[in-house]
Amino acid sequence: MLSSLKKHIGIYLILALYAGLLCAPLLLGKTLYWGDILLYFLPMADFQRESFLQGQIPLWNPHVLLGQPLLGNPQMGVFYPPNLLLFFFPGWLSLSLLTISHLFLCGVFCFHFLRFQKLSRLASLIGALTYAGSSAIIARLQFPPMVQVAPYLPLLLLLIDKICGQIMGKEEKQFTAVPLIPNPYHLLPFCLCLTVTVALMLLASHPQMAYLSLLIAIPYAIYRVRQKTGRWFHPIWFPFAGFFALGVGLCAVQLLPTLQLLRESPREQMTPEMANRFFLEARQLLTLIFPRVLGHPAFGDYKAAGNAWEPAIFVGWLPLVATIYAMKTQRQFSAIRFWIIVGAVNLWLAFGVKAYLFRLAFLLVPGVSKFHDPARFLFPLTFALVVLCAFGVDHWLKTQKRVSFAIKLLAVLLTALPLLWSAQIWNPTANPSAIYSEVLTPQVKSAGRVYLPNYERLWKRYVNYNDYGTNSDALIKAFRETQMPNVGMISHTEMVHGYEPVPLLRPLAFVGALQEQLKRGEPQAKRLLEMAAVSELRGEWGSDALLPGLIFSENNSEDKKGKEEGAAIFAMSKPPLWIHVVGKTRRIEGETRTLAVLSDPHFDPEKEAIVGEEGSEELQSDALNSPAKTRYLERTVHKWKAEVELNADRAFVFFSQVGYPGWRVTVDGEAKPLVRANGAFCGVYITGRKMYKIELEFLPSAYQLGLYGSLMSFAVLSGLIGFVFASRNRKRVG
Repeated sequence: MLSSLKKHIGIYLILALYAGLLCAPLLLGKTLYWGDILLYFLPMADFQRESFLQGQIPLWNPHVLLGQPLLGNPQMGVFYPPNLLLFFFPGWLSLSLLTISHLFLCGVFCFHFLRFQKLSRLASLIGALTYAGSSAIIARLQFPPMVQVAPYLPLLLLLIDKICGQIMGKEEKQFTAVPLIPNPYHLLPFCLCLTVTVALMLLASHPQMAYLSLLIAIPYAIYRVRQKTGRWFHPIWFPFAGFFALGVGLCAVQLLPTLQLLRESPREQMTPEMANRFFLEARQLLTLIFPRVLGHPAFGDYKAAGNAWEPAIFVGWLPLVATIYAMKTQRQFSAIRFWIIVGAVNLWLAFGVKAYLFRLAFLLVPGVSKFHDPARFLFPLTFALVVLCAFGVDHWLKTQKRVSFAIKLLAVLLTALPLLWSAQIWNPTANPSAIYSEVLTPQVKSAGRVYLPNYERLWKRYVNYNDYGTNSDALIKAFRETQMPNVGMISHTEMVHGYEPVPLLRPLAFVGALQEQLKRGEPQAKRLLEMAAVSELRGEWGSDALLPGLIFSENNSEDKKGKEEGAAIFAMSKPPLWIHVVGKTRRIEGETRTLAVLSDPHFDPEKEAIVGEEGSEELQSDALNSPAKTRYLERTVHKWKAEVELNADRAFVFFSQVGYPGWRVTVDGEAKPLVRANGAFCGVYITGRKMYKIELEFLPSAYQLGLYGSLMSFAVLSGLIGFVFASRNRKRVG
C-alpha cells in the first residue's frame, strides 16, 4: 500500500493543489455564505458543534418550525466521521475544510477507478480533474452533503471491479463461461472496503446523491459480473449483498430515525409534478460548450427558469471533445456502450416530466418518488462523460507514436484551467466576521419563540436565483438582521417559521394555518400565537402583521417615526406560556378538521384542547374550578421539567412542544401515554388535586434500536477485519 502511495504521490499533489485552487477563497480564510450554506447548513453545523462540545448527541433541533428532529434529518451527518472536525473548528471553517478535502477525494478515487480500467496515468488524471472540477459538483458547494457523497461513487465502482476481478482468482484473467468460486481470503479485504464505503456514503447524508450513485453502481456490478462470467447469476452476488447489507447496518443509528421522519413528512405524498421543481431545459445543453450563454447569477443576468446550479453540466472543452472522440472510435467496446447508455438514460431523466421517462421512473422505479429535482440526474451523466473522456484520451495516446511532456502538460492545463475559470463564479464567499457579527436589530428579551410571518418577501429580496447580489459585509449583516429562516439559529432563536427540506407535516400545517389567519387579520391568530409560545413577531416597518393585543416592543417605540425600512419587532402583550392546563378536551380525527377547529373564533385554547389519537379521552368540564399553577424547573433541548398544581379532579396538560415519536412523559416518575394535542403539539392527562412533577424527554426508540444495530454491525466488521489481519500474519509466519 505504501509503495502505491509513493508511486502516485505526484498525482496526489496535483489533485490537492487543484482542489485548493477550486476553492481558493476558502484557503484565504473566507467562507461560503450564499444560498443554503447560510440559510441552512452553517446554522446546523454550529448547532451540532455546540451539542458535541456539551457532550450531547443532537437528537432534536428546537430552533426551526416549532422544533424538528435533527438526528433523523437526512442531510445532517451527525455520525459521519469527518464531522468530528466540529469538535476542533467552528462550523464555517469545518465546512470549508470538508469541502476542499472531499473535492480532493473526488479526484483521487476517480483517478484510481480509471487506472483500474487499464487507462494511462495521463488519461486517468484528466478524468479525475474533470470530475472534481465539473459544474455538477462545483456548482453545488452550497450543499455540503452532496459534495461529501460525490467521492464515494468512483470508489464504489473501483471496489466492484476489484471484487469482480476475484471471480477468476486473478484480475488479468480473460473471459470464461465457467464461473469459479472466488478465494475468500483474496475476496474478503475488498468486501470489507465495500462495507465501509457504503457506510460512509450513507452517513455523508445526502440520500438522493447516494441513491443516484447506487443507480450507477448496481447496473455496473451486473454488467461486470455478466462480462466476466457470461451469466446473470453467480456466487459473487452473495458477498456483494451481504457486505452491502453490513454497510447499511453500520448506518442504522442514522437510517432508522430518518425512516421515522419520512413517515411524518409530506414527502410521502409527492406527485411527479411536485417533484419536478428543477429540470434541464433543452437550451441548457448549450452550456456544455458555452457555460455562460444563458447568463449567470454571479453577474445578475441569468435568463433560464429555476436556478443555475441544478442544471449545471459544464465539464470543460477538451474533456467534451475527448468524450465525443471515444463515442465515435470505441463504441464497439462493451464498456463504452455501457457508459453511453448510462449517460443517455440520465440525460433523458434530467428533462423531467415533459420528457415522460422521469414520470415513468417516478411511478415504477423504487426510490425515485422520494426525491425532488430531475436535474440532479445530471450528476450520473457527468460521471459517464468523465469515464468516456478518459477512454477517449487514452485511445488518442495509443494512436500516437510518442507524446512529449509538453503535450501532456498542455492537455492537463486545457482540462484544468477552464474548470478553474468556471468554478470561481459559482460560489460567493464572505468574511466570517460579517456572518457572526452581532445582530443590530433591537432584541426583546423573552423566553418565547419568534415568528417572521412575511419572510417570503424578505426571501425574494435577499435570495434571488437570477442574481447573487454583492457580497459586501453590509449586505450580509442586513441579511442576518432579518432573522429569516434559518439564520436566526446563529443567534439561538427558537423560530415558528423555518426552512426545512424534510419538514414534519403537522407543524408545517399548523404554521400554514397561522400564516393564513395573520394574512386575513383574524383575531384567532393571537390565540394560535399564544398556543405556539410566541413572544415576538418580526417584520418590516409598514408591515400589516399587527393585531389587536399585540404591541410594539419598547425598544422600537422611539424609532418608529420616520423609519420606513428595516426590521421591526412586535411583542405579544402576554408573556409566553409553554405549558397550558385545560379542563376540556375534544376528540377530532383528521388534520383538515383539526385545523378548521383551531381557526374557529369560538375555540379557546385556554379552556380546551383538541386530541386526535385513538383511545384519547374527552374531558367534559368547561373549565377548571380555579386556574392551575405551573412552574418551570428546567427546559433544555431534549428535556423539560415542570411542576403543575392542579385544583380540579381531572385535567389535560398541553405542552407547546411538537408531538413526535420519541418524546416521552413521566408524571411523578411514572410513565404516561403522550397524546397528540391541537394538531402539532402534545399533552398528558392528570388526575387528582395535588402538585405534580412532569418530565418530558426526547429519546426516540428508532435511535436506540439503530444504535444497537450499528454497534452489532461494527462488532461483526471488527471481527472480520481481525480475521483478515490474523490470516495475513499466519501466512507470514508460515
